[in-house]
Amino acid sequence: MHRRSLLTGWCGLSVAMLVITWAICGAAVHADSPLSSNTSNESAEIPLPDTPGIPDIPASSPPSLVFDRIERENVSCTVYGSVAPGSENETILSLRWIWGDNSTPEYHGFPNSHDYHNPGKYILTVTAEQSDGQYTSKSGVIDISIQAIPEVTATVNTSPLSILPAGPGIAASPPSLTLLEPVTSRLNVTLNGNLNAGGPGVTIRSVTAEWNDGFTTDAPDLPITHHYNASGIYTINVTGIQSDGQSTSKRITVELKSESPAPPLPAGSNLPRETSPLLLIGLVTGIVIVILALAAHRLFSVRRSPPGHTDIPKSIAVHEDLYYSAHAKGDIQTAVASAHVCAKLFRTFAENTPHKRELYLGMAEKWEKIARDTVISAGISPDPRGTIPAQGKELTREFLEKTCSGTDVQPEVLIAVIRVAMEIAREGREGQPVGTSFVIGDTGTVMSLSRQFVLNPFHGHTEEKRDITDAGIRGNIKEFAQLDGAFIVSGNGIVEAAGRYLTVDVSGVKVPDGLGSRHSSVAGITRMTKSIGVVVSQSGGLLSIFRDGTIVQKIHS
Repeated sequence: MHRRSLLTGWCGLSVAMLVITWAICGAAVHADSPLSSNTSNESAEIPLPDTPGIPDIPASSPPSLVFDRIERENVSCTVYGSVAPGSENETILSLRWIWGDNSTPEYHGFPNSHDYHNPGKYILTVTAEQSDGQYTSKSGVIDISIQAIPEVTATVNTSPLSILPAGPGIAASPPSLTLLEPVTSRLNVTLNGNLNAGGPGVTIRSVTAEWNDGFTTDAPDLPITHHYNASGIYTINVTGIQSDGQSTSKRITVELKSESPAPPLPAGSNLPRETSPLLLIGLVTGIVIVILALAAHRLFSVRRSPPGHTDIPKSIAVHEDLYYSAHAKGDIQTAVASAHVCAKLFRTFAENTPHKRELYLGMAEKWEKIARDTVISAGISPDPRGTIPAQGKELTREFLEKTCSGTDVQPEVLIAVIRVAMEIAREGREGQPVGTSFVIGDTGTVMSLSRQFVLNPFHGHTEEKRDITDAGIRGNIKEFAQLDGAFIVSGNGIVEAAGRYLTVDVSGVKVPDGLGSRHSSVAGITRMTKSIGVVVSQSGGLLSIFRDGTIVQKIHS
């Protein structure tokens, strides 16, 4: 009944639009007819007067761009600053860096670092562009006055290699691709995010976006922008390709609504009197027909949909497949974790998609029930949430002290790391699961067996601001968890680095089936050092605690 009333309302509105348009256009035709009572030969059109002296006022100000300070260490330069849009209605699309040494322009936020290869003075130019097309550029002189540190070239059989190896026994992984929420402005869409190579021996070659409208864009890196010719819902496929040919693809959906009216005609131009009413009638008639067709199609397509019809986003379908695969193998822990991820993602989509809210909430309840039933069918006593309790020993004081025995790790530090790891496993980022790892203790040896994969965000901060036992640092930890590499934490709780690549030999370690290179690397580092590892699995929120190269505890978040 509601749909019938809605369709009736649309029809009535459309008919009213036609009647009014025909009446107006009929009056216009009558006014121009030789039979009209107006016998004047003067034009009835009154031109709009010009209004001199009133300048065009932009909708917003250009973005604000500020350099706070520049730090130099040998040939490395780090720039700190801030950028903000000129209006609360605008957003920053990109921040482009040109370092003045003929290197490829970068798109990166503050702070940003760069290594120069020769001493000298270089002009750095940073340009901030916001969503309305306005931009701000600032430049500064970078003085590199010391001799650059020579590069070390690895050789095999006296033939120089063009790139460094990915690490002893570790093959480069596919690139890591994280997409942020698209920025839309009318029919323009800008995609931004993080695209990082899967190892130190490879680089990002290109990023490709298939826009779902017949067009494809190839670019060296994110962000990328595309203009659509019509409003609608588009599923964009983004693929990052690195130098060894490995690639990672992700999909993201945008809905574009055309809110701006048709552009006005240029000043002084008018449609011919003989044709403008007919064109107007044809235009309005076409719009009415399209509205009626869309309303009818929506009404009847909903009625034809079978009772069990669902619209499942592909990001959830991946975890559904993972659930069924793990359940078939008897891996109840991973299966239950995947079911909970499906439920969490469906609830996120319900909040972001109001017209499908009830459908997605129903699917979320379905997967929560599947998780509970899976636990019960396995003969395990679930907790009130339907999750599997920690495998092995409970996280008692006795277990923590025994795990930390023989290391310099304090039990309070280990429990603080586990706590923030569980928050990462439960919350993820923007509805998407996040995997990461922590290596705690024996920091000197761990740092010597690893290398910095991305810029270390904790460099230069005081120990008070890097203490992981302080709840105030957890927000930063969760934000940087999306970076590739591991967190390095000292035994007394000081976060020394993030984005650290572990370069240990993993040929002698064994991890359970289904666990990836992140688990193998942490197993390898804990086998070779007196450290403790905590790994968050990206495929379901499972926590694994490592000691001496083996898993001593599993916890579901």
